Amino acid sequence: PPTTPGEAPEDFLGFNLLASEPKTFAGGAIRTLTKTEMPTLDGMALFDVQFEPGGLGELHWHANASELGYQLEGEGEVGIFSTDGTGVILPVEPGTVTFVPRGYFHYFRNLSAGPMHRAACFSNAGVETYLWSATLPPVPQTWLAATFGLSPEDFPFLAARGTQFVVKVPGAIPAPPAAVPNPY
Repeated sequence: PPTTPGEAPEDFLGFNLLASEPKTFAGGAIRTLTKTEMPTLDGMALFDVQFEPGGLGELHWHANASELGYQLEGEGEVGIFSTDGTGVILPVEPGTVTFVPRGYFHYFRNLSAGPMHRAACFSNAGVETYLWSATLPPVPQTWLAATFGLSPEDFPFLAARGTQFVVKVPGAIPAPPAAVPNPY
């Protein structure tokens, strides 16, 4: 990197994330800022995630990164679940900061009548994201049944859908679970 003031190229310290091309899904869109878009960004990544009404960022985990999120617009919830079976569902509104440790399952859900907008910073420049819609279909129904103590008929055939990340939940926007207290 340049050490003399004024030597830095224009994109060295700045990038217009909202002007970048989004990856669009049925329930929203994601824009990413990594070393690919900003070569000087090292050891971290930033995602801009927008959810349409009824949008759900499906259950997923990051194998190599923790996630620090900031709620910019709309109300919703984030569910964060540890591998030890514990978890929490938190309400989010503009100004809410959330933290998801590396390897924890989590989801985001828009409960607003309008859009929900979040920024997420990751502790690794090459974030590895694993979505349930992509990881469960190859698992034989008999294995799922044995794992959950059910019969194979209780598990429908799960077709691979590719990367969906933000899906659209049909129908009315469901209310958040009543048993979750507001921690703020």
